[in-house]
Amino acid sequence: MDIILKPILTFIQGLDGMNNSILAGGAVRDAMFGLEPRDYDIFVPSKDKKQLMNAVELIRTEFTTSTVTSKSKDYDIIPTRLSRDTSLVEVLNFKYKDRDIDIIAVS
Repeated sequence: MDIILKPILTFIQGLDGMNNSILAGGAVRDAMFGLEPRDYDIFVPSKDKKQLMNAVELIRTEFTTSTVTSKSKDYDIIPTRLSRDTSLVEVLNFKYKDRDIDIIAVS
């Protein structure tokens, strides 16, 4: 895992209700092949957008990240059912040390 990303993921996993957050997507594949990931996708459990925004504000305060933007409307993916019991809540993006990080909230 990228040395810059590890503290962010560890911090998120320490937030109330987000201990099951994981790094997934293309970054994991790229790491297995020794490639530089284009972006990082962190999947977090979130009951609603308010809980997610509170978590993101804590991340911004702790790591002094760039402005957080919603990517949900850009991709027309909300709401999306991932499985019988899981739905996509929101996709938020920010940059940290020139790394593009997506927080993907699922409930």
